[in-house]
Amino acid sequence: GPRHSQKSSRPLLGYCHVVPRAELRALRHAVKTEVDPILVPIDCEWVVDNTQALLAGGSVAHLDHADLWRKLKEELDFRPPQWLAVRKVLTHATEEDVREGRY
Repeated sequence: GPRHSQKSSRPLLGYCHVVPRAELRALRHAVKTEVDPILVPIDCEWVVDNTQALLAGGSVAHLDHADLWRKLKEELDFRPPQWLAVRKVLTHATEEDVREGRY
C-alpha cells in the first residue's frame, strides 16, 4: 500500500524510458535493498525470462539495458544461490484473479 515502509519511487534514469527498463530497475532495487531471500512478482515477461536465464548462469550482456543487467548481476554475485526467484504475474490482475490464483 501507499504507506508501506519499503515502498520506493525514483526517477527512471537513462536515455530510454520504457516498461522493461522500469521493471528491471525495480527488480534491481529489491535485490539491492532486501536482506532475506525474495520472490519477486513481475508482469514483464522479458524481465522474468532474462532474469531466470541470468540465475541459471546465462549471459545478459547482449540485452537492451545492459547497464542495469550488469548492476543486477553484480548485486546477485554477493547473494547465495537460490536467494532470488522471479515469477511472471498478470499485468492487470483483478481482486478476483488473485482470489482464484490467476495472478
